[in-house]
Amino acid sequence: FLAGNQFPFAVILFAMLVNTLGSSVDGLMNITLVQEPDLWLRDFGTTVAIINVVFSVGLIFGALFAKDGLQRLSTFKLLSLLMAAIVGLSSSFFLLHSIMAALGFSFVTAYLMGKINPRLATVMMRQVPEQQMGTTAGVVNLAALIGMPVGQVIFFTIANLASAHVSWIVMAGLATGLFLVLIWMSTKILDPVFTDSDQYSQKA
Repeated sequence: FLAGNQFPFAVILFAMLVNTLGSSVDGLMNITLVQEPDLWLRDFGTTVAIINVVFSVGLIFGALFAKDGLQRLSTFKLLSLLMAAIVGLSSSFFLLHSIMAALGFSFVTAYLMGKINPRLATVMMRQVPEQQMGTTAGVVNLAALIGMPVGQVIFFTIANLASAHVSWIVMAGLATGLFLVLIWMSTKILDPVFTDSDQYSQKA
């Protein structure tokens, strides 16, 4: 099934690549805070707790607010916005050096993640035949999980051998590259959720 359908195959591939970056954000922020105490909000534990709360609230809000305009974007454009948010989050540390900017971009990143996960589930339910749903879901989850350790090894190693700043710069560069590719992909592979419905005219 996946071999003959561009959209699900592309989604699985980019889910792995996006997860490679996204799964490293939390740990890399902790490493950054350890290396740079001047970013703390009172102390290390309090800062980590606040970041986690902001991220959790962003995820919840992203999943709750379905009619915020983002539902009109294609899946690839939504993923590209997530990459832009990660670029902003990375810049908060290596360029702006601001914990408040990091909190803001953490919320935006989590909000977009809260949008993407339900979207991907809906797309798969509409595209994949019922008898192949279990197998396809397993492949999607496996692809996403493969990206997690790869990203963590790459970015954590750079942070420990060089510095967290260098690791954020690398992440920003990779996220920018993925952003451009995803924008290009959005013009080549149409999102079936929108193209097979009367909402096509609303697609951004």
